[in-house]
Amino acid sequence: MRRTVGDRLKDVSGSGDDSRWLDILEQASREFDMASNNPMYARVATIYPNSWNGCELWLPPFVSLSSVLIDDDGDDTFETTLVVDTDYRYWPDGGLPHTPYHRIDINRNSTTISRWPLTPRRVKVTGVFGYSYETAATGQVVAAGGITSSATSLTLATGHGIDLGETLVIDSEQCYVTALPDRLTATVTRAINGTTAAAHDAAAVISRRKYPADVVNGCIERARYLWHNEFRGGMEPDSLGFATSSWPRWLGLVRRYEVPRSP
Repeated sequence: MRRTVGDRLKDVSGSGDDSRWLDILEQASREFDMASNNPMYARVATIYPNSWNGCELWLPPFVSLSSVLIDDDGDDTFETTLVVDTDYRYWPDGGLPHTPYHRIDINRNSTTISRWPLTPRRVKVTGVFGYSYETAATGQVVAAGGITSSATSLTLATGHGIDLGETLVIDSEQCYVTALPDRLTATVTRAINGTTAAAHDAAAVISRRKYPADVVNGCIERARYLWHNEFRGGMEPDSLGFATSSWPRWLGLVRRYEVPRSP
């Protein structure tokens, strides 16, 4: 989202300086994440959720889980590993593509577990958390020779279309584009959002993160308002495409994606 909003804010200012526009975009994006309780970015994390009734285990919005472990006796050792579908299932079942899961329910046929523990830190869950992990093609691949786990430059082909502020995905690692020193090189921060820096072979596909269009557009409008609030005393001139209903539209967007806090 930073890339798209940064471009449009640059159009507003005419300055060609992306740094402040990207900061404002970051502000609008994080405001949406916090208000909706439904982050658009995907992060790898380990959490220790609690069940309030023993039957349901609510989690932050998630894309997939790599492990669910149980501490059987409260000794801080997680002895039991649960298996998806065999022991538990994602909820909602059969959701729309590129939308998150919110809960895991015990499979009634499981021979390993019949109820979630009710005391704190008895369940350990690791996975990818966030609204989605949707990606789009960049048409780029890792250059000949590959890259090491510590390299901070990517060599790109002519006409790559990658821009400042994008999150790129190579295998399972996420990288953040911090600079484009020339047309064929991108400087990146490695291993963001809880992913692990790794070496990548030549020809490994480079993708970019993709977000819902209405969220992107809403953050664009919100970021433009924040820019004018900072530099123009809060005015929203119609000549720049603003409308007096921008705040209600923003609230409507947040509510459309809002996820209730776990019980």
